[in-house]
Order: sequence, then structure tokens, then C-alpha cells
Amino acid sequence: QADHVVVDGAILDQYWSPGARAGMVFASFGMMLAVLITNAGSNSLPVGADLTGIWPRWLTIVRGQVICALLAPLLVPWKIIASATSFLTFLGSYTVFLMPICACMVVDYWIVRRGNIHVPSLYVYTPESPYTYYKGWNLRMLAAWVAGVAFVVHGIANALHPGSVGMASSNMYKLGFILSFTMGGLVYYVLCLIWPVQILPHGADRALAFEELAANEGFFDHENVGTITPPETPACASPRTPQRHRESPRCHRPAGSCPRSRPVAAP
Repeated sequence: QADHVVVDGAILDQYWSPGARAGMVFASFGMMLAVLITNAGSNSLPVGADLTGIWPRWLTIVRGQVICALLAPLLVPWKIIASATSFLTFLGSYTVFLMPICACMVVDYWIVRRGNIHVPSLYVYTPESPYTYYKGWNLRMLAAWVAGVAFVVHGIANALHPGSVGMASSNMYKLGFILSFTMGGLVYYVLCLIWPVQILPHGADRALAFEELAANEGFFDHENVGTITPPETPACASPRTPQRHRESPRCHRPAGSCPRSRPVAAP
């Protein structure tokens, strides 16, 4: 009887005691806290950070989190968790979209770049940087991702509506993890052969052994952490002059919004 009560979630219907009510309060609070932390740390915060990295001029992490909250209802998450079948279908289709990205990362590091990542270039957005690509977008990887997803995504229709597609699509979807990974990695490798990837900054091109830069943690012998150019900071007013906001072409914040221009208490 006790197991049946717990499974049905009708504890309070059978045990209306102070201890049972207190236990349900603490259990509910724990579930609410778990959902809040999971969404903030694993969903909202990564989206905000990614959007900030794509459009740093217009977005911040907080603004990205707000956009995530506004767009989340469009995914109708209540339908995803409406039943075990729909939830498992969502989890199964999720890998179809992730595996081409994973394949491109594996091929790029182990085969194309042979384990060599030039760390200072990661912090420089200039045409000479090997990680600028085309205006910040790696078009090879985008094309490989589309190819990997399109190769098996049609099989999701059979998982949602059995019999809506042919048996071949259904069987391909069952191997979606392997097929999307293989197709994405293969397309990316072929595109890198046709359109070679720049591995080192301009002027430093030379043949590198496998993971040669790893010995110096991604730096050349004449480089160190100090050679990484720090980002420019807005030229704002001194903390001792809080009511004035110095106009500068590098500072686009409205007057009074700069963190360095906040009122400072008198000593």
C-alpha cells in the first residue's frame, strides 16, 4: 500500500500528519531549487554567454538570458515532457544536431590542425588571426553541420508519426548518432582539403609536428601571456569625478552608466 501511495503521489491523501506535510514542503522546495539551478546554470547562462560572444556589441549575458526566456516558450516544452515517448524522442533527436558539431571539432583538432592551437590568436579579432575565418564565421563547419543533420533528420518524422516516412529513413534515424557524426566529419574534412584552414597567424606559417605547440601551452618560444593584447577599456571619468563622464570615441555608454563613474563615498 505504501509503495502504491508513493507512486501515485497521493501521500497527503493517506498521511495527513505534521511530519508528512513538512516533508512534502521540503521535497517540493528541493524540486523547485533543482529546476531553477538547472535552468540557470545549464540552459539560461550558456545561451547568454554564446549570444554575447556572437554579438558582443549589442548583447550582454543578462540580455542573452532574457532572450532565452522569451524564445523558450516557442519550443513548446510542455509537449516535450507530456509523455515518456515524446521525451525520449526529443532526447534521441537531440544527438542528431550535436554529433556533426562534435565531429567537426574532432576532425579540426586531430586531423586538420594536428593538435596545434595558437593561444594568443584566440584573443585577437583581426584578419591575420587563424580563428577569424570569414567575419568570425567558420563556413566550412556550418556547411558540414547542415550536411550531417540533413542526412538523418528526416527519420525524426517516423519517430513522431510512425509510418509517415519509408523504412530506410527510419533505419537511418536509428543510427543517427553514428551517421550524423560520420557525415559531418567527412564533409568538414573534404571542405578543408578544398579550402585549407589557416593554422597559424600570417607571417608565422611553417610546418608543425603533432601537438608541437602543446609543449609551450599554445605559445611560440618568443611568446608568453604578456604578448596577448588586452581588450581596450572605455576611457571613462576618474572615480574622484563621479558627476562628469568624459566623452571618448571608444566609450559608447550613456553618461553616468560607466562603472568607474559611480559616486564614491568621501574618505
